[in-house]
Formats: sequence, C-alpha cells, structure tokens
Amino acid sequence: AHNTTLVNPASIQASWIDYCYYSSGCGLVYDFTAANIVCPSGWHLPSSYDWSILQNYLIQNGYNYDSTTIDNKIAKSLASTSGWAIDTTHGSIGNNPPKNNSSGFSASPTCLSADSLGTYYGSDASWWTSTEASYHIYAWYYSLSSSNSSLNSTYGYKEDCHPVRCIKDQLNNKN
Repeated sequence: AHNTTLVNPASIQASWIDYCYYSSGCGLVYDFTAANIVCPSGWHLPSSYDWSILQNYLIQNGYNYDSTTIDNKIAKSLASTSGWAIDTTHGSIGNNPPKNNSSGFSASPTCLSADSLGTYYGSDASWWTSTEASYHIYAWYYSLSSSNSSLNSTYGYKEDCHPVRCIKDQLNNKN
C-alpha cells in the first residue's frame, strides 16, 4: 500500500505558478522545472534510478501479469482497477482491469475523457523523473498505457507537462 500526499498548488512559490497548470480531466501536470520543486518537504521527485529500483523489484518478485520473474510485464500491477480504457491485448492494463493493482501503486490514467454514457476513462499515465537526458532540453519520464503490459521510460522536452509521483526521502538516497 502507499500513502498519497496531495500538494496544494497555492503552496508553490508565486514565481513558479506559470510553470504548472490544471488541465480539466488531467489533474495537476508540470513542466520539468516545476516538477523538481513541487514535492513537499521530506519527499522528492524520483530519479530514473529510483524508478528502475521499483521496476526491478516488481519484476523479480513476480508482479508481472503472468507471475514470471523475467521481462517487464508489470503494468497491470501498477495500474488502478478503474478508469482505464478497455483493451483486449493479453496482459495489458485495459484487459480485465479489476485484476490490476497487485502492487498497491494505484496508478490512474493521466487524462480522462467521458464517453457517451458519461463514464470517464483514460488510456495513458506518465510521471516525470528528476533525471535529465543527454541533451539538456530533454528529461526522462515513465509511462503506462492501457494497451500495453510494460512500464516504459522515454525522454521528452522539459517544456512538456506530466504529473509527478513524489517518494519519501531516505538516508543515503541516490537522486
């Protein structure tokens, strides 16, 4: 299980207000600069290294959708049990969502859209890391997709907007 700490956008210094915004149905999203200061005291934006520790732990401890301990098939274990677009791909988040979230991470889709019945669903989730990419105009983020079975990492422009997932500080933590 995990604890969620909500960050009040009003608590961000006024000089940073222009760097984050609320997008209807998407929750709070930030550019890379704001993402690196938004976590509350005692918490931090995880690095790519932090994410790789989580990913490797889940794989090695059988959190893949098929309970194997090789390859990256952990998306279902990270995704919440509702809100995801339905998908028929075997092992994907959108295939039988009530079987999701065995890790307790409860990842919700980043942006939600309403269907004709007013039901909200989403197909993707993403989170910034604190890690810059080789070219300093890019930074790394991790993502899930309702049609995929893996946790993915890629880089994007620092001006792009993604949510954040803060983690609690620990002694000797590598950032």
